[in-house]
Amino acid sequence: MRDDGQRPASDRLAVFRAYRERMHGGVIAADHLDTRRFFALDTAGYLDEALPRPVKELLGLSTSLVIRCNDGVDYHLDRCVQAGWSDELHDALNVGLVVEVGVVIPRLRHAVEPIDLRTQRTSGRSDRANLVTWQVAVEPGHGG
Repeated sequence: MRDDGQRPASDRLAVFRAYRERMHGGVIAADHLDTRRFFALDTAGYLDEALPRPVKELLGLSTSLVIRCNDGVDYHLDRCVQAGWSDELHDALNVGLVVEVGVVIPRLRHAVEPIDLRTQRTSGRSDRANLVTWQVAVEPGHGG
């Protein structure tokens, strides 16, 4: 342990890997048909096809971040590093960040009309409101 009571990252990674392997073995040992089918589907999903496996691992990393799955983040980080990614990891994490935070933008749009209806402000919006509306309208890629 470090002075701050936290495990070094290398210990955390080793603990994760050991725990995952041990628990994965327990899941496989149960030998449930549907579980075996899921694992076969999961394995097949990462095979090289139109997208090569390393790219799929980056997608898995971004997706794990969005769905708030720490085990998935750790797993896909391992797989991405094994596939040779390094600088790309931060780009993949940034995509997850943008997707997760970007999901709020459609909710903001949704909230504008009820605010206007409740406050009777359908016209005469402030300069700030007009600027925000303009930015959302003209900047591509902003939310759903």
